[in-house]
Amino acid sequence: LRKKGKTEAEAQSERKSVEWKVAIAAEMKQSTQITNGWLAQRLNMGSGVAVSQYVGQWRRRMADGKT
Repeated sequence: LRKKGKTEAEAQSERKSVEWKVAIAAEMKQSTQITNGWLAQRLNMGSGVAVSQYVGQWRRRMADGKT
């Protein structure tokens, strides 16, 4: 969160699929063995399944050159 200039309060109050949360989740999934469930809880993103869906959609948009 610090790296993105965000706080835990912001993670709790902003939309579950807000771009910065999904970017953090994608980066952490790629560089660690962290679970979707843990990310969902810590970033207030709903369920682990939701995290997986948000990250998959985000990765496809990045691959297509869309932000």
